[in-house]
Amino acid sequence: MRQSHWFVIFGLLAGLTACSEPPPENLCAENPSCLVGPADAVRPVDGDTFQIEGRRFRLIGYDSPETSPHAECMAEADLGLEAEAAIQEIFSEADDVQILFRGVDEYGRARAHLYLDGLHVGYLMQQRGLAKQWDEDRSEAKPDWCS
Repeated sequence: MRQSHWFVIFGLLAGLTACSEPPPENLCAENPSCLVGPADAVRPVDGDTFQIEGRRFRLIGYDSPETSPHAECMAEADLGLEAEAAIQEIFSEADDVQILFRGVDEYGRARAHLYLDGLHVGYLMQQRGLAKQWDEDRSEAKPDWCS
């Protein structure tokens, strides 16, 4: 990893530890089941959907706002556009990606934990206010982006 990225990540983490919970564990640390490669091998579709080699997958553990026409309200649609821009920026600044696939969602998309330079993408988006933790396995309602 480039030295400048370490400074950015360290600064981000130092600032976040004072006001938020620590990042989730990297399930790909020393896990041979994970795919590992350059960050540009993955294409972000929106804040919680990604594509690799033409196949889409959904982020596990987090939800991001939808854009129109799937948004529930204009506020969500606006946040969805912000999420799309933010995820593009996050990927453009990253060097390495790690992916741990785990099952499929209700739409037949693969589900995965996704890490950029060792940090969960959902956590990175949550720090920007553009993702909320969501455990779809417990049949929780999706987070509300309209209130």
